[in-house]
Amino acid sequence: MKKNLLLMGGLIAASVAGMSPAGHAATLPGLGEVSGKVSGPTDVVFPVYLHNKEKNVGYTVFVVDGAYRATNMFPGQYEITVQNGYVPSPISLEMQPVQVSVTAGGQAVANLSPKQVAATSNYTGREIYPDGIKVLPYEEIYPKGPGRKILEHSCVVCHGVNFIPSKALPRVGWEALVNLMIKPQGEGGVFSGQLSAGSPVVTHERLSPEDLPLLLDYLGENFGPGAEPRAVLQETWPTVDREALAKAQYIEYRFPNTPDERRGSHSLNFDRDGIVYVSDPTEKAVWRVDPATAETRQYPIPDGESTHGITVDGDGTVWIAGSGHYIARLDPKTGLWDRYKSKFTGLHANTPVLTTEGNLWFTQLIGNGLGYWDRETDKVTYYSSPVPNADPYGLEVDHKGKVWYSEYFAGAITRFDPETETFKRFKVQTWPNSLRRLGADSKDNIWFGVYGYMGKYGKLGRIDAETGQMTEITIPIEYGQPYDTRPDTEDKVWIASMNYLSRFDPEKFTFTIYPMPQRTDAPKPEVTRDGSVWYAPRYAASAGYGGAAVVLHPDKDAIKTLRAVPSTELSNFYIGKYKGPFAEVEGVIKWQDGEPKNQVDYEHKTVGRPISEVGEIEDIEG
Repeated sequence: MKKNLLLMGGLIAASVAGMSPAGHAATLPGLGEVSGKVSGPTDVVFPVYLHNKEKNVGYTVFVVDGAYRATNMFPGQYEITVQNGYVPSPISLEMQPVQVSVTAGGQAVANLSPKQVAATSNYTGREIYPDGIKVLPYEEIYPKGPGRKILEHSCVVCHGVNFIPSKALPRVGWEALVNLMIKPQGEGGVFSGQLSAGSPVVTHERLSPEDLPLLLDYLGENFGPGAEPRAVLQETWPTVDREALAKAQYIEYRFPNTPDERRGSHSLNFDRDGIVYVSDPTEKAVWRVDPATAETRQYPIPDGESTHGITVDGDGTVWIAGSGHYIARLDPKTGLWDRYKSKFTGLHANTPVLTTEGNLWFTQLIGNGLGYWDRETDKVTYYSSPVPNADPYGLEVDHKGKVWYSEYFAGAITRFDPETETFKRFKVQTWPNSLRRLGADSKDNIWFGVYGYMGKYGKLGRIDAETGQMTEITIPIEYGQPYDTRPDTEDKVWIASMNYLSRFDPEKFTFTIYPMPQRTDAPKPEVTRDGSVWYAPRYAASAGYGGAAVVLHPDKDAIKTLRAVPSTELSNFYIGKYKGPFAEVEGVIKWQDGEPKNQVDYEHKTVGRPISEVGEIEDIEG
């Protein structure tokens, strides 16, 4: 049976005592659990959060039929709160934090008595606004008019529904902002001089010169200097499976801010032993998280260079892609870094993926190409995109060694064949769009989310491995903006949307939706051998507490280990099949020469000039 999800927060009186009854799987050695009854309505579902401040670990479970239970918890003192939701609800609760002590092997009980209060409207999206933000339906924020469809087609499709109403600018101010998108990079457009071709981010296909005045008039009239900051109301909320949420449990491992550091998290991956590594573009570092102990360690990147994607090699060394370098490699044992830097401008990296042969492919969002590191020669080569404004983002290597990537702005999924060095583009049906990441299942079908789109609901896309036929399925999450997809060992497809993880069953054609414990997106989730799903909450930094690595255990009683054990069946751990040889990290810069292996004549090429001609490259976070 399924019910609508109602997320609540509130004042809680609790009793903490005794032992909970048995009837479920035993906890792992040295860990404990907390359970309890919750008075009040039993026809609603909402999350309870249990936080251990000393270890910087939090557990989220769901109250279903008036009861909750969190298991496999580290011993220590916990604060229990009821999470505020990301959806509108006719009911809300107030609460004061409740303290409970967890002991090894113990089963503590905390019975909660919420106080019901008037509900408040809730807004959609990942952004975190201050109290008092005006929350209105889409039609009120974006009144009908000649410029609305143009705005949706050119701006909302990429930035989402809450970017525009967060600003209040005169028409000339909007014109300056729009020029960043429509001007060629060599003429003052965004990422000036960094993207590989002179074509702008937003081309005439999406915003014609004739439509520009109508767009600026609409922006100036509805989002001018006197406009209040507003956010779009989430008018409907996803249907959830009560039985699935009763089984589910999130565990969050934080590395919080300090007075001297504002930390963050973007992507993650794990090694053979289940140790998790997280990229931190905010503090320009990599974090090591041991899920079995909750211990964390920071590895700063030399010279303040940034990071985006991350993957882990078979010998435990960690590869990152980012700005200031093509790619870089860290040895966590010594703390040494090797950095592969280009002698030419605008050739940074975005998403790295290792192959079964031990080599590495990566996309160049900044550089508009595809890079390749060969282990035997220890050299990087690259290929230019066949189209000027593709800006490759997410990357996947299928079981046949074909390289797939999503085109951030050009609306296609592209396959590169390393043997023939040829590209084949698959135009995405939903247009206009912007795309982020993609994943391959066991049959090499390619799954992807349509992140930027017009309308309320995003799409789950699939390219058939045999026929190349593309299909799209509507994801039932309003304004969800699906960022990434990740098939698991059963070929169920996990989708990371704003504030939700979803599991799509291609055989039953059903979605199971799990609200996240944070208001965030999750750029690159990864699935373990046991079916748990890990992600880095990118907007955790906006919540004020820094970075984190988070795991959803769909069945908390099936947890065999807290570590993120990879599966060699999945593309996130193809490298597990490569057994060596491996080379030591030397702690040096390895400068890379050369032109792209393929020659593409862009009309206004703006990268590829020697660094000595232009000076230092501006550092850009992906």
